[in-house]
Parts: sequence; structure tokens; C-alpha cells
Amino acid sequence: MKKYLICFFLLYATFCHAQTYRIQYVNYNDTLIPKVRRGTIVQHQQDRSVAFNFLDSTEKIGEKDLPPKPGEFKNSVIIQTIDTQKIIIYKNFTSDQLAFLNPKGIGFKEEEIYSDSLHNFNWNLLHDTAIINSLFCRKAVCAWRGRNYIAWYAPSIPISNGPWKFGGLPGLIMEVYDTDAVTYFKMNRLTYTDAVIPAFPEKFDGDFESFRQKFRHNYLRMKTVIESNNNSEDPSCVGCKSSATITINTPEKLLGEY
Repeated sequence: MKKYLICFFLLYATFCHAQTYRIQYVNYNDTLIPKVRRGTIVQHQQDRSVAFNFLDSTEKIGEKDLPPKPGEFKNSVIIQTIDTQKIIIYKNFTSDQLAFLNPKGIGFKEEEIYSDSLHNFNWNLLHDTAIINSLFCRKAVCAWRGRNYIAWYAPSIPISNGPWKFGGLPGLIMEVYDTDAVTYFKMNRLTYTDAVIPAFPEKFDGDFESFRQKFRHNYLRMKTVIESNNNSEDPSCVGCKSSATITINTPEKLLGEY
């Protein structure tokens, strides 16, 4: 009987590892428009995973008017149906590789795929605990690419992964956010799926540093053009002017040095 039970648990463990997990996160902050609720689906297997970002169904493409600021007669934002940064993340745990796809927009005329380091977070594991989604979690912190991150992971779920590029902890990341409130992910569902994880990319348009340099160059050029073209006075309103100030927040600080 004891031998039978051991074999059963070995087969069960093998079966679980062969499964594809579907991990759903809610992302409460967008890179361009704060506090826009988005989602992330992570399809995870033992050897690799892929993360997809999707927009909440309540948002649609187009322009959304905002209350005008003092001294201005127009203030609006653009609502898009896709995220603006690295909408797809590929991870290969066997070869310790990560790749991300940057879609069109913010100076990128075509979709481009860049390589990056897998789970290059220098996590400091703390003794703080919390209950998230009825699971016991532990706290970890790190300083990474210009931001200070806090993560809560569940040691009872032996999946060393998380939303977007996050991962590398001894348990599934249940919640992760930075101290500037730019990025905030919270896990809300874990199921199995029959979905096939796409193959890891074979060709790249560059590494992370080359992506950052190209992003910074294209973004600053776009920012200058938009802000200069919109800095015109309204002749029908004394003291009023139409202006646009372009700002951006990303999980990694892509502008300036760190």
C-alpha cells in the first residue's frame, strides 16, 4: 500500500507539471493613463511561459474628454485597446531567457521583439506575512531599474513566476507593486488550460538596452513635436491656450538614468 501511494503521488506530480496553468492578474495602473483597470493572463508550464496583457472590456478606442484645467480650453486623453509597453512576455526557464514584444506606438512603426534577462530581480526575502486570496503569503522587496518593488508570494504554490517580467521567488507572486504606485498587479484566478504556449522567439531586434535607447530617442522626439504643435493661443479666449504636456510612466524607468 505504501509503495502504491508513493507511485500515485509521483504520477500526480508528473501530471501537474505537464499541465498548463492559466494565471490571471488584474493590473490597476496603465503606463499612460493612471488607474485604468487592465488584465494579464500568464500561461505557465514547467519549462516556459507567456504573458498577455488585455484591456478591460469597458474601455474602447478613441478620445475621452477630461475637465479643463485652469487657463486651458481643451484637455483630453487617448484611450487605446492595447497596452503601450511590452504587451507579450516570453519566458524560457530551461535556458534562462526572456523576450518581450513591443507593439506599434510611442515611436515604434512596427512590432519588435527584444531579449532581456530572466527574473533579474535581487529580491530580499522578509519575514512579513499576509493573507491574499485566502492564501498565506510572504513579503519580498527589491530595487529594480529605477523603482522600488514590493511583492507578496505564496510558498504553497511552487511556481516561480508572476505577471509581466516579474518572478524568481520561491512561490507564485500574488501581488506586486512599486512604491510610486505606477505598477500594481494582483492575482485573482488560477486554473488549468489546454492552450498551447507559443514557441520562444528565435530572432530579436536587440536587447533591453538597445530597446531603451530607441524608446527614449523616439519618445522624446514625439513629445517635442506634440507639445510644440499644441502650444497655440485661442484667439477667442483671452488668457486661454491649448496645450499638451506628454508624460509617461512605465514599470521600468525608460527615461533618464538609474
